[in-house]
Amino acid sequence: MSWSSSDRRSRLPSDWPKRVAATRRRAGGRCEGISLAGEPRWHVEHCPGPGSDCDHDQRGDDHRLGNLRWLSAECHARKTQHEAQAAAAARRAALRLPREDHPGAPPPPCLEDRGR
Repeated sequence: MSWSSSDRRSRLPSDWPKRVAATRRRAGGRCEGISLAGEPRWHVEHCPGPGSDCDHDQRGDDHRLGNLRWLSAECHARKTQHEAQAAAAARRAALRLPREDHPGAPPPPCLEDRGR
C-alpha cells in the first residue's frame, strides 16, 4: 500500500518510533520473515538477511510489540502481495451469486420417477 494514499500514518500511536526500535532490537536487526517457530512464512530466497521495515504481523491497528515483525524489504513486499491477493480473492468470492437454474429449464425429476 502506498503511504501517499493511506491514512495509516495518522492511526499509528504517538510512540511508534519507540515500537519500531524495540522491534528492531528484538530481531537483532535480522529479517523475521522466518517465524520464531521456524516456518518460512514470508521469507523469500533472495532475502538479504538484515531487516529494514517494521510490519504488522496481523493486519489492522494492533500495534502491540507481539504483533510487529522486522522484515527485509523483499520479504515485506512478498507479505504485502500475499495479503493483497487474499483480499482480492475474498472480494471476488463475496461478489459471486448463488447458481440458479435457468428459468426455462425443466424441473428436476421427482425421486419417485427415477428408475422408470
